[in-house]
Parts: sequence; structure tokens; C-alpha cells
Amino acid sequence: MTNVVVFVGPTLAAERASGILRADFLPPARQGDVYRALRDREPKIIGLIDGAFLHAPAVWHREILHAMSEGVHVYGAASMGALRAAELRQFGMRGVGAIYKAYCSGVYAPYPPPFERDEEVAVVHGPAELGYAPLSEALVDMRASFAAAASAGAIDEETRDRLLAIARELHFVDRTYDATIEKARAQKVDCQTFEAWAKSGKVSQKADDARAMLAEIARFANSKVEPFRAPFEFEHSLAWERFCETCDYEDRRRLAEADDDIVDELRLDPALFALVFENARLREAALAKRRDKRAESKAQDERRGLESLRARHGLARRADIDDFMRRNALDDASMRRLARAEGGLAALDPPSPRALIDCARAMGFVARVSPRAIDKRGVLDRLPDAQRTLDALERASLTASFLEGAQGGLGGESLEAIVGRLALQDENALVKLLWRERLYKRAKGGDS
Repeated sequence: MTNVVVFVGPTLAAERASGILRADFLPPARQGDVYRALRDREPKIIGLIDGAFLHAPAVWHREILHAMSEGVHVYGAASMGALRAAELRQFGMRGVGAIYKAYCSGVYAPYPPPFERDEEVAVVHGPAELGYAPLSEALVDMRASFAAAASAGAIDEETRDRLLAIARELHFVDRTYDATIEKARAQKVDCQTFEAWAKSGKVSQKADDARAMLAEIARFANSKVEPFRAPFEFEHSLAWERFCETCDYEDRRRLAEADDDIVDELRLDPALFALVFENARLREAALAKRRDKRAESKAQDERRGLESLRARHGLARRADIDDFMRRNALDDASMRRLARAEGGLAALDPPSPRALIDCARAMGFVARVSPRAIDKRGVLDRLPDAQRTLDALERASLTASFLEGAQGGLGGESLEAIVGRLALQDENALVKLLWRERLYKRAKGGDS
């Protein structure tokens, strides 16, 4: 972790940005992300390049002001960063680059004013898995390219201005060079020379400004960074307090959901879950210094342990117990020791959810199952409600297949015993776990 946080996405790949500045590079900022970065990472410097426009609320001015009031130097450039820097420059936010200057002046040369619309920098982009690859062109980048083509003599000023006017007519989600050229041709605008020039001459003003901001932060970060002195008093209004509470609550809920998803993935492998469960229980007992301090007798431990072994291995009759002892090379004395050990373990309290997930992390199992858990939640959240409906026939099929051992070799155990072994609240919780797994496999094209 560094003392610099930068929000970047489609404007400049984080891999390229990291070659200019050593920082923690985070995805495009949504509302609340600057507050979270300050709360969780305690940076000295925040750089804002990309931010949410379309599918999430944009980063709030007040969270930037709050960061500055806490002594953080905040920079902005290129995209959402240029917008917020222009809006908050009088409060001390530092803007960098031509786009920031154009928003301040209202002019992006060589074009006449005004330059003021948010959509000048807006693009649609792919998901994080594809590196936030831009799927449309920012109007300001097209401005820069048309101007550069005119300066290079590839087009005249009239064509430059007509191409820009056509690009402006397109909605920002549909704005591309191909769409602009197609529409220009329909209007009898000669684009042939621009097309040839654009194959190697297109300009990204946003990327240029982003690199300039990163370089400026790098120079500043290499000096002795004193806390920023805000020229204002930040008011902790009721709206701000509610905003913070909402962010904190959503984060706790999201973390709890993520932990629940991971534990459910572990439950789908009962042997693995049992290993984590027992280790977590011992771990929590040891931390609480409760081990070996119980007042119960060895006889009680032995009785409880024997009941546990009989339930787990289906030892209904004395002959079954004798066969178990033979197969496990146990005589009467060693069988009693095993039962007492099992009974002592059974007397420990079940591990808390936090102890369970921490133990899974310590044992390396969270890293194994979390990608699938994350993918499953994303897939299931996108399913229509109608596809999530569980009827009585599906319910019976799920429990029957599980009891037959289709989910980890638990055949022979009662449904109640399985629910207990997997630390589930009741049978309905087991059915929900199995139903989510079946829906996920169907959605991914696997077996049901």
C-alpha cells in the first residue's frame, strides 16, 4: 500500500499508469469511493481520472472536500477528474491538463465556445475483467483528433468543424469514429483523407492529460509532502453523516454477503467444510483459553463422543461398532480415548462466522473458492426472478440427490444430520444452498 490512491479505468490502463507513478490504482470512482479510500487507506494524495457516469451515482463533491479537509492533496484530470477539479478549484483541488483548463475557461481551442458539457469526456467501457476497455470515443478526444488532422493538412477547417458537429449529434454511448464517418458520408462530407490519416494519427487528449497528472503527482510525492491546508471549514451536516453511515452499512453488508458466499462454496465440499469447521472451533477455543477448562466428566465426554461417531458413521448396532473398531485397529481402551476426544470437541461452542472465514483464509481455502463465489453471485443476480422460482418437484429432487450422496458422499446420513454438519440453520437453508448451485450450473451450461 502506498500513500497515493488513483482512480483510473478506460482513460489509461492501470498497467501503463503504474509505469509513471507508484500508487494504489482503483477502478473508476463511484459515489462514496473517495470517502472509502480515505477511511480504509489513509492516503496523502488522491488522483481522480475516471469516474462513474451512467450506471452509478457520480463521485460527490462533498467527499472530495472532506478528503481535503483531512489534509489530503486531491488532483483531477482527463475525465471526471477534470470536471470535479474545475468545479472545486477554488477550494484547493488541483487540476491538470488541457481538458481541465478548457472546463475552467469554457473554450477548447481551436473551436469556439462553449466547452462545458459533461458528455465531452463521457465514454462507455467494458468490465474490469477486460481492463475497462473503452467502447465509445470521448467527444473531447475527437475534437483533438479533428484539430490535429486539420493542422496536419489532412482536412480543412470546414471539414474539421462539420465532423465535430456530426459527432456531437451522436449520443455518447454510440459515439465512435466509424459512426461519425458513416453519418458524414450520408451528408456528402468528404472523409477519405481523414480516414487515411486517422489510422495512425488519432489523438487521445484524455490519456495525455492523465499521464501529465500522474507525472505531476510523482514529482510532488517525491518531495516532503506536508498535509494539505484546506482554505475552508468542512461542515459535518446531517446529510454528510447519513452519507457516511450509508457507505459504512453497505460495505459491512457487502462483506457479509461475500463471506456468506465463500462459506457456501465450502459447504458444497462437505469434507473440506468439516476440516475448516473443526479447525475454526479449536482455533476460537484456544484464543478464548477455554480448552481443558470444562467441568464435565470423562464419562460425559465419552458418551457424547460415541453418539457423535455413531451418527457420523451410521453405527446403529453393536455389530457396526465392532466392525468400525476392527477396520480402524481400535481396542476397547483406544475406542474410549477416541470417544472422549470426540466428546470434548463436540462440547466446544460452534465457531463464529468470523472465526470460520478467518480460519478458511489462514488455511488457504478462501483463495481457492472465492473466484467461483464471486462469479456465482454475479450470474445469479442477473437471472430474471421467474428463473429463480423453486417448485415442490425441484425441492424434492434437490434433497433426494443430496441424500443419495450426489453432493460429496453424504449418503446414509439423515437430512437433520447433514444440516447440522454443514452448520446450517435448517433444512430450508440447505435447499437454498443446493438451489443456488443448480441455477448457477444451468446458467453456465453445466449439468443440473
